[in-house]
Amino acid sequence: MGGMVPRKVREQVLDLWVQGLPRQQIAKKTGVGEGTVTGIVDEARSEGFRNIDLLRILAVKLRKDEIGPGDFAFEVRLQRSMKDNGMNEAQLESIISDFSGYCFKNNIEPDRLIYATYNAFALAERAGIRAHDIQEYINKGRKTIDELQLQRQKVITQRQAILEEINDQQRKLNEYKKNGPLIKMIKEQR
Repeated sequence: MGGMVPRKVREQVLDLWVQGLPRQQIAKKTGVGEGTVTGIVDEARSEGFRNIDLLRILAVKLRKDEIGPGDFAFEVRLQRSMKDNGMNEAQLESIISDFSGYCFKNNIEPDRLIYATYNAFALAERAGIRAHDIQEYINKGRKTIDELQLQRQKVITQRQAILEEINDQQRKLNEYKKNGPLIKMIKEQR
């Protein structure tokens, strides 16, 4: 059976089998007979490769639905990620729908929104806050800025009052210097 066939050819036969190709095509591509293809597959089943038929059924179904291996791999990664993050399909679809709607309403390219989202997460991390607390963090910052601007305005007002007082005193001093000799003469005449 398949025992005399080189290992590389057996692997190629199994790979094509799992991809869902018919025996005739596998035989033609690998240069072995259809019976040898059957023998190699049966040998793989008996050696513990029990899921070979499930993989083949899956490959045939994917090919029929025109789903490539990359698309299927993405689906598997997405399902795993959703499971790891405690999400279900309805939640993910809702997020995608909201995301798309936001981009459309605000005329934003999805890539720009994704970049902005990453920046928001980076900002939260640098600020030592959780991402969902960013708005509160910004509001506190604005309040602090408003308070500082009020204090600045008070300082400017106080500074102007002090400058006016200094100018008034300077004016009086100049007036005294100018009229000092006259005042001295009037005092002497008394």
